[in-house]
Amino acid sequence: MKKESGKSLLNIFASWEVDNDNILSMDCTCCACPTQFEGMLKDGSCFYFRERHGEARFAIASTIDEAVKATKETAFYFKKEDGDYMPATAADQISKWVNAYFKKLKKT
Repeated sequence: MKKESGKSLLNIFASWEVDNDNILSMDCTCCACPTQFEGMLKDGSCFYFRERHGEARFAIASTIDEAVKATKETAFYFKKEDGDYMPATAADQISKWVNAYFKKLKKT
């Protein structure tokens, strides 16, 4: 991602493009401590990603509020405790989890 002069750090990281047709939008709402992303998928679902101190969680739900509050019982949910996700690596992991979500939908 190219840094543009005159923009704050938050604006530099705000919008991400990933090579995934299932993701309509993905915004980095916080680029560090914790790293957070939220976005919308092609089926209208929303997702939320948060990582802090090596613990990452990712959820897909019908609204962003539900995704933020999600647990494995209430949404498509992943939790991982072995990573240190800064925005670029987080975006790649989100793309993988989104693909897993759509693969699971096809099976049901």
